[in-house]
Amino acid sequence: MIWGSVAAASLVAIGIAIPSFWWLTICGLSLFFWILISVSHRSTQAFFLGAIFGLITGCAGTLWFWDTLPLSFLGILDPTTQRIAIAMTWVYVGGSLALSVPFGAVAIFKARNMALFPIIAGLIWTATEYLRMWGFALTTWGPKSLLGPHFSSAAIGYALAEEPHLLQLAAPFGLDGLNFIMGFTAGLLTWLLKNGLAKRNQLQGLGFLSFVACVFWLYPQEHVIENVASSSTSLRFAVVSGNIDTVRDESTHEELLQELSTAATAVPPVDVILLPEEFGLTSLFWSTTDYEDFKRRHIGDRDLLIMNSRNNLFPEDERNENPEAKKLVYDSTRAGERARYIKQMLMPLGEYAPAFTDTFFSVIPDQQLHTYLGDVTVIDREHTNQLSLGEYRGVRIGGLLCSDLFSPYLYRSLVREHGAQVLVNLANHFWFHGSRTLYWKMVQMARVHAVWNRRSLLIANNISPSLIIGPRGDTIAESQWGGRGVMYLTLRF
Repeated sequence: MIWGSVAAASLVAIGIAIPSFWWLTICGLSLFFWILISVSHRSTQAFFLGAIFGLITGCAGTLWFWDTLPLSFLGILDPTTQRIAIAMTWVYVGGSLALSVPFGAVAIFKARNMALFPIIAGLIWTATEYLRMWGFALTTWGPKSLLGPHFSSAAIGYALAEEPHLLQLAAPFGLDGLNFIMGFTAGLLTWLLKNGLAKRNQLQGLGFLSFVACVFWLYPQEHVIENVASSSTSLRFAVVSGNIDTVRDESTHEELLQELSTAATAVPPVDVILLPEEFGLTSLFWSTTDYEDFKRRHIGDRDLLIMNSRNNLFPEDERNENPEAKKLVYDSTRAGERARYIKQMLMPLGEYAPAFTDTFFSVIPDQQLHTYLGDVTVIDREHTNQLSLGEYRGVRIGGLLCSDLFSPYLYRSLVREHGAQVLVNLANHFWFHGSRTLYWKMVQMARVHAVWNRRSLLIANNISPSLIIGPRGDTIAESQWGGRGVMYLTLRF
């Protein structure tokens, strides 16, 4: 049983980490369910097997943690310290994503003889994945962290984003719907293997469940109605892609300034420019005077919206203050700041110091590591971190920053509660050295967000490619790996 659970979890792990093997997630989850209902004899066995399955799949969902190595850009120079710190964090986070799985396994074990087992299995697995996010939030909690079911990296449902037809099923219920389909499909396959067609009293239930399965699997894309508000407005977006291998410091980044100049002088002219996270106006210009001179030379009196993450002050005006929380600012070249959004702290150690860090990392006698953790702890947060969007020419633009993409619900809130008509993410994968694994996961998440909300999602990225996803989850444009540039897109609302 133990090795069977390991094998099942390994199949799912491969499907989570490597998009081309996404179908292995269905095979692995089905094998796991079959072990629970056909091999296990007690709830304690199911609980133990669930713990194994949860830990392996949780670690697979956060495999990109290892791509932060080397940590020299954080001032942590000792290679051994780097590996130990990442290993401890990786196992801890993977374990937090495993907490709900043993309980889900017990629930599936107890439901094994129910007539509608596949539907019940789908509901149980949906709840298990939802509680996985809560497990992460509670175990990695910190005074400045975002508390809620948002960190969805290990969710098996994202694998369906690799199949364009099945991806459309995210439209009604988003990631929760895809997780249900995964659980239902695995439950149905397991039920068929266990019961077969010989038992005449179950044929009626089998027919019903097969019909439901066909509805899910053969659901035609043509029946999906895009819920996009219509008006006479159109906006032309410029999405800047960076390839800068340093984080923001006291020097400006001339490379991105060139791309900003290209976007600002494009023909036909653009209305909105998206800059990657960390490379905002206060990174590209040394002073207010430099920025005003740039506007005179490249923009003139046009009103242009520049979405960027920046500090409150230009380098010339900065003082020795605590590090600032990241913020996304909607900067108008005429009216100045139109709106701002304060980053939701979701990524432990990179954005905030969880409560567990003092206990875990106290055993590592490396002063550079503790200095870095101290710097993260004192990040100065502004008073609000509520969702907000910017309105430009009557179009409501909902922007978030980098790891906010991991949440299944933040973009949904921007659309449902704030009426966002187009979605934006400013990211910087420099922290993960341009991890391919992280980028693949980001693309899956972006597709699900776009389909669920039926909105285009534009991602301006550094190191990894920038991306434009359409309302059906299709890739409209993608920049090249290892290069800078600007992508353009005109959207009609």
